[in-house]
Amino acid sequence: MVGLSFLRVTVLAPLGLESAGHTSSGVRRLEEKAPDLTKSLTATLAGYDRESLWTALAAAIDLYRRFRDGRNDRVEFRREAENVAVRTMAELRDRSLG
Repeated sequence: MVGLSFLRVTVLAPLGLESAGHTSSGVRRLEEKAPDLTKSLTATLAGYDRESLWTALAAAIDLYRRFRDGRNDRVEFRREAENVAVRTMAELRDRSLG
């Protein structure tokens, strides 16, 4: 499992399940437990072209931010580092798409 698939299974689905009030002990029966989450995760599926990949990656970032911001953890988020990484990704996307 690599890339966006790994991110979906290990990060996005568990965070989404927790935000929907379910345990994050796996992604089995995800569509039954959190049907809206299933729809959101679909946006993170990429086709075999650059534009589709960048769109799916942006959807994964947006979904992660939505789930993360709804949590009540004692974790310090480094927003500036996050913003730099997302800006860099946008620059790479723009260059690769022309």
